[in-house]
Amino acid sequence: MGRRIDDEVEKLISYLNDEVVPSVRSHSIKGMRKAADTLTRFADYMEQRERGPATRSGESDEDIGS
Repeated sequence: MGRRIDDEVEKLISYLNDEVVPSVRSHSIKGMRKAADTLTRFADYMEQRERGPATRSGESDEDIGS
């Protein structure tokens, strides 16, 4: 019985390492890239607001959310 449990635990660890970890890592990377993009756009927006009226034509306060 103990040997079978050891085998099953070994299979579970292999599955986690081979399937779950890479998938979680991939999703995390995508999330971080999206967050970085959003933060960059927000920083640009804040810089614009600090300088006064929009320096780029055609932009409005609503553009930050798109």
